Amino acid sequence: MAPEAHITHRTGQRLRIRIPAKKGDPGYFSSLQSALTQLGNVDRVEVNPLTASVLIVASAGVEEAFNPALAREWFTLRQSSTAIRPFSRRVIQGFQEVDSQIEHLTGGDLDIPSIALIGLIFSGIYQLSIGNFAAPAWYTAFWYAAGIAVKADKPLKSGGLVLGS
Repeated sequence: MAPEAHITHRTGQRLRIRIPAKKGDPGYFSSLQSALTQLGNVDRVEVNPLTASVLIVASAGVEEAFNPALAREWFTLRQSSTAIRPFSRRVIQGFQEVDSQIEHLTGGDLDIPSIALIGLIFSGIYQLSIGNFAAPAWYTAFWYAAGIAVKADKPLKSGGLVLGS
């Protein structure tokens, strides 16, 4: 029975497949690389047994180069159940989760913009207290704090720091 595989990355000319059941099996991946390289439309095939991945590069396009019949001899392609999200969305979601946890822990008194605002104000005060008048650090901190204060105008919540008019 062929091992289960899934597509982890796909563009017009590149296709990356992972075959977790064959992780660490160099013989399997070497044979698979040979079989895929013999396809006429494939420019390059890279395999990595340590990560269980196969990269197929075809300048004519992977749709034309990838032969499902040949693939079925080597693995069963399964549709990925998780949608791939762009990196920026994952970062934003991470910040939103941390922001929610901070609001929960502080009873709604603080959130990430509030903490950043307070931190930047204290940073500016510290720069002034050590006599750092010439360097832009203290007024840059105040500038960023003012920017956060202007953008942090959220609808009223029960408790919390509410900035703006």
